[in-house]
Amino acid sequence: MLLTTSDEHRKHSSLFRITVSQNYTAEFTEFGDLLTTWSSPSDAVLGTEIKNDLVHAQIKTTFKSDPCLNYTAGVPLHLLVKEGGMNVLVISPAETDAPALFRAGAVIHATLQRSAKRIACIASGDLAHCGEKKATHEHYAKSCLPFDYMFLDALQKKRSETLLAFNYATAEQLGACALPVSLVLRGIIEGM
Repeated sequence: MLLTTSDEHRKHSSLFRITVSQNYTAEFTEFGDLLTTWSSPSDAVLGTEIKNDLVHAQIKTTFKSDPCLNYTAGVPLHLLVKEGGMNVLVISPAETDAPALFRAGAVIHATLQRSAKRIACIASGDLAHCGEKKATHEHYAKSCLPFDYMFLDALQKKRSETLLAFNYATAEQLGACALPVSLVLRGIIEGM
C-alpha cells in the first residue's frame, strides 16, 4: 500500500482517494526516460475494505480508477516492487488537519490488522521545495531547510507528537506534501 499525493489530487482535496484499477502503470517520459515502464495489479479487495472502514469512521473517501500513476507514486513503486510481483494499493490522503490524518491512519491500521495478507505501507511525498519563482536562496535557507530538518528528525525519532504539532498551512505553503502522508503512516504504525 502506497500513501502519496499529487497535483491532480488538489481538485478533490477534501476526500481520501483510493486508486483502484485492474493494473497500475507508470512511465517516466517527463524525466527523459523513454524506456522505463512499470506495471502491477491493484488490490481492489483491500481498497474496498479500507474505504468502507474510513466511511464508517465518517472520513470522506472516494475511489479513483485512473491506472496511470504520477511520479510520486511511480518512482518508489518501480524501485521497490518487482514487475508484477505483488498487488498494490495507492491512497492519497485528504488535505485536512493533522489530527484527522493521524486518526484516518488509525482506522486504516485496524483494517490492515484484520487482513490475513502481508502488507507493506510506504509513504511517498516531497520535502519542502519552495519552488516559487520568487523564492531566493535566503528564503530557502530560512524557511525550507529548517522545516526539512525538523520534519526528518521527527520521522527518524518516531515522534508522532512532533509531526502532529507541525503547522500544516506552512507545510503546504512550502510544498512539503510528505507531511500529510507521513501523518497517515504514523497513524497506521503507532503502537506496532
